[in-house]
Amino acid sequence: MDLTKQKCVPCEGGTKPMDQKGIKAYLLMLKTSWNVSSDSKTISKQFKFKDFKEAMSFVNKVAEIAE
Repeated sequence: MDLTKQKCVPCEGGTKPMDQKGIKAYLLMLKTSWNVSSDSKTISKQFKFKDFKEAMSFVNKVAEIAE
């Protein structure tokens, strides 16, 4: 399963949170380093850019995909 080809599906009420085994499996599929919150409810990743212009280019690409 290639996560980069999948679409986000919002969680609906009553959906159980992913267990630690599931979290680890999906993190491996991401192939980059992400951090899992202490309550295992969110993931995050820190991005660093050489300058403001590069950061804005990244943000605009993400916005295009999100749109």
